[in-house]
Amino acid sequence: MKPWPFALVGVALFSLTATLFAEDRLGPYGDGSHRRCSNSILPFQLQMIKAIVLDPQKRQNPGTAAPRGSRWGSTRNKNIVSRAGEIALLTPGTSGTDIGIYSQTGQLLRQFPTALSKSTRGEWGSSTEGRDLRPGEFSVYWASDDTLHFQSSGDNFHYGAFDAMTGAARTWAGTSSFNMHGYFGMCDGCPAVILSASGHGQGNTYFKFKVNGVAKNMSNTPHDFNNPTPLMDATTVYVTCPETIPSAALSGTTYTFGYGTKVRSLNYVPATGTYNTGWTWSIPNDANARGYDGMAASKPWCMDATRICLITHPAIYHFDLDQPSTLRVLSRATGAQTMSTSLGKIITGNLLSYQVSLSGDRLAVLSVRMTSNTSTHLQCVDLNGGAVSWQYDYNPTETTVDDQWHAETTRVYATDAEICVCWTATNATKKTVDVIVDRFSWNGGSPIRAKFSIPVPGVGTQAYVQDFVILDGYAYALITYREFVAGGTFTGGGQLLAIMGSP
Repeated sequence: MKPWPFALVGVALFSLTATLFAEDRLGPYGDGSHRRCSNSILPFQLQMIKAIVLDPQKRQNPGTAAPRGSRWGSTRNKNIVSRAGEIALLTPGTSGTDIGIYSQTGQLLRQFPTALSKSTRGEWGSSTEGRDLRPGEFSVYWASDDTLHFQSSGDNFHYGAFDAMTGAARTWAGTSSFNMHGYFGMCDGCPAVILSASGHGQGNTYFKFKVNGVAKNMSNTPHDFNNPTPLMDATTVYVTCPETIPSAALSGTTYTFGYGTKVRSLNYVPATGTYNTGWTWSIPNDANARGYDGMAASKPWCMDATRICLITHPAIYHFDLDQPSTLRVLSRATGAQTMSTSLGKIITGNLLSYQVSLSGDRLAVLSVRMTSNTSTHLQCVDLNGGAVSWQYDYNPTETTVDDQWHAETTRVYATDAEICVCWTATNATKKTVDVIVDRFSWNGGSPIRAKFSIPVPGVGTQAYVQDFVILDGYAYALITYREFVAGGTFTGGGQLLAIMGSP
């Protein structure tokens, strides 16, 4: 295969790019633009810079009854955050949980102890898990005032805030409620912190937010369960919620009704510390295409300066899999739908998880079939032409993970030059976690593949990508391995950060 035309340019400009672009990634959606796309250019020959084992596998709470798999776990990172060329990660400390601040190439710069601990023990333990995060996982934001905010999910959720330079504790009240989402939203220039209230309730909780630490409620804005992290800038927040509210909270797996999706634009009013509804867009028969209860941080939407790109799907049960999903483009100014295009019936059986990445007028859409890892589908949509310009199907991995979490095995993140799909596999005999990055030109064609085998102690047969980002010319993969083991063996699990780039 001939190198892509941009490859040589990428090599020449690599060091310059890293200097010019100081890309900050605030939380699960990235740098504040919510494109899930980097301005960086990766080197053509991607190499492993360093693999940091954040949480070596070890047995947790051996005196208690073993839940399915290793859900007791340790304190874990849900996402990668960075500011000014530094990355913050949770690591086990000698007496609890530490925050480690690393350079972009993996050098430990400073480390602080915290009061954070693992979250609720989940449905196999003492209480109900929050569903969007596993017990012990924390989502994190690095605010512009150098405060690191952490929050977990569940009935016994934990939260905390710390000075990123000194480790000193800062005021962070979190939000008090059972069955909490672990996800929240922040943005530079906006004093509000957006808190998702419910973990797996549907239509029975309300939008909550804080302004300068003061908790507030937004009435009549019910949640979609496991709604994705709000999209936001300094003045506006976009949230999704059900079009039709069921008469009672749902439970079990025998849902028989359909409901649609609303997207609300909430305009911040600094004088009163409130949000007013700017506009509401809705479609009564299509659900937000985020998977089903139990899915972690699905990402079926993103935005740029003028547009919101949202994927919906006919809503019988959660998806009617006999019908295709639809990509819809909304105007941020008015809420008007400016484009819609069918993504086709691309995968049959079970439920789908969607992730998106936006570069100019091109949108990458990754769909992953849940409960079976036989299908992954990448599409590129031309937003000017309003149609799918190319697609690629492949079976990315032999790794099998627990049903609900399968979609986490694969992540997509793009640059303005290429689309990168990151997935993992394991080799129990060689005791390695294999990190694979497939790099696609935006013009289509077969990918260029980079594969790195990382030795870890006692690895089993499961691994998945918690997060994958591209920052300042480097690619970062946050990998959790052997979290679930066939037959419910209580074995523990590990987590590592793989840093890839050019030495």
